[in-house]
Amino acid sequence: MTPFEYVSVLLSIVISLALTHLLIGITKIIKAGVSRWSIPLVGWIGFMAFMCVDYWFSVWHARNDPLWSLGFVCFLLLLGAILFVNCWLIVPEVEIKEPVDLAAHHAAVRRKFLTGLFFYLILGHLANLMLAGFQSSTVKLLGIAQIGLIVTAWMFESPRIQLGVIAAMYLLTAWYALNFIPAL
Repeated sequence: MTPFEYVSVLLSIVISLALTHLLIGITKIIKAGVSRWSIPLVGWIGFMAFMCVDYWFSVWHARNDPLWSLGFVCFLLLLGAILFVNCWLIVPEVEIKEPVDLAAHHAAVRRKFLTGLFFYLILGHLANLMLAGFQSSTVKLLGIAQIGLIVTAWMFESPRIQLGVIAAMYLLTAWYALNFIPAL
């Protein structure tokens, strides 16, 4: 087995657990019902699900790179760990006996979650700069735009700004996925 095969199993487990938590959280929310909705929170949950898939594709894309040193593996594990923690932060703890207040949860975790996402995007941007095929000025500008949007969402609590940031993140991420994830 190659170093990539060993490491990709470990990283896939971390990301699978993150995605599993999102899916279980969504299931619990559906079972418990919702007392107050938060469209921004629902948007961020969907965004985090895509980030899990994007992380997996990014690791797969790096399979032929000669960067598989202990430092690079630790860097990728740190990225996966930050993603894992963010997936746990964004989904509320649900008691099946009572409806969930998604708006209150979003207000309570917004800055924590966005801080984690900020660090994930910064480190992800650095990872993209190390991988072949991701060093273009377009990818650099995209990363800077995403980071700027996260800072905006962190600073302003307004639901309109939150929705605008999420919409812009979805558009930028969709464009990125279509242009830089080879399987798509």
